[in-house]
Amino acid sequence: MMRPAKRSKGATRGFIIPIGGAESRVQNPVILQRFVTLCGGPRAHIAVIPTASSRDDTGDRYESVFRNLGADRVSIVPFKTRADCESERYLKELDRADGVFMTGGDQVRLARILSGTSAAEKLRTRNAEGMHIAGTSAGASAMSAAMIAGGKSGSTPRAGMVDLAPGLGLISRLIIDQHFSQRDRLGRLLTAVAATPFAVGIGLDEDTAAFIGPDDTLEVVGSGGVTIIDGSNPRNSTVDSVRHDDPVGLTGIRLHILVAGNTYDLKTHTLLSGTPPPGSSTWNTTAFTRPVERFLKAPKPKNLQACIEGIAHRHTHRIHEHVVTTLGRGDWIRNTRRLLTGAIGLGKTRTACAFVLRTCRRRFSALQTRTVRVSEALRIGARGDGSFSRRLARLASRVRHFFM
Repeated sequence: MMRPAKRSKGATRGFIIPIGGAESRVQNPVILQRFVTLCGGPRAHIAVIPTASSRDDTGDRYESVFRNLGADRVSIVPFKTRADCESERYLKELDRADGVFMTGGDQVRLARILSGTSAAEKLRTRNAEGMHIAGTSAGASAMSAAMIAGGKSGSTPRAGMVDLAPGLGLISRLIIDQHFSQRDRLGRLLTAVAATPFAVGIGLDEDTAAFIGPDDTLEVVGSGGVTIIDGSNPRNSTVDSVRHDDPVGLTGIRLHILVAGNTYDLKTHTLLSGTPPPGSSTWNTTAFTRPVERFLKAPKPKNLQACIEGIAHRHTHRIHEHVVTTLGRGDWIRNTRRLLTGAIGLGKTRTACAFVLRTCRRRFSALQTRTVRVSEALRIGARGDGSFSRRLARLASRVRHFFM
């Protein structure tokens, strides 16, 4: 069974983005727009793999969609045979791409053609180096190492209800299903989790995506829900002892329903953020987990409803969307400090709050302060009595990141 490639030293793995199918492409293409932005926005080079589809125009249709969303270059990589997967010309397209998009269709066809080829290895290697990979419907199911190849509908798990096959191995420990609530697939995903030790099942509704970052944080984007079936600590399962089509008993399985804006830690199996109630002017603090609430005590952000997705990217603000997205990933927190400056009314406070909240959700401590206070500290330091050094040491012991 194929597994994700190991990251080289200093590299940050790209996002893995399974989509539940039927994603909006024109009316409100929030998922695909987010993918294009993540890949570089107006500088993005996206490679489309239409292998799962039996239609000849699938690649062309997505090429048009991504160009309309602002991508600089869109190339179609038509792996129709296993021999195509060894083509140097196609492999070089993957080397040049900032992101890869795998279309819907038949996941068995997609895995059969790509598995065990240079193309599949290239996808895993390039993702480990930072290239983002998205897949919709069949393209989403094929991402996992253990892939759902088919099955029956129904809410009760039953023996023989699901067929599993090797996938592309872009992400481990996850089993992905799509068109989830629309096609009543809870039972087959429960059966798949029961048959796969310590797996986590992800059921994606249509027009809904899970943006899985390099730190294994999952964020929900789109109009539907994401069902997470946590089988990391099972107590009992009868999947191996019942007859075909008999119901399967499961205990110790945890189930979560996440919606747009929710983030979930796949390593610790915990919810990192919730959703503010409709029409609320402040964030419902019960939506934060206790560890996140602890991290929020130091910065005390004024706006608990701020989020990086809500930052205005107007020309006058001079804040580019791709910069905000990159900063939101949090890779820079370990390596640098950030200074936020600008004239009154540009939204510095709300922007700082958004980054503070994102930082705290990722379990980093933060401090939000004002430039005038730093200036006061510098003035005190001019006395030469050692108070400035003591103040800096006190701050350094409390926080790892400053927002001003």
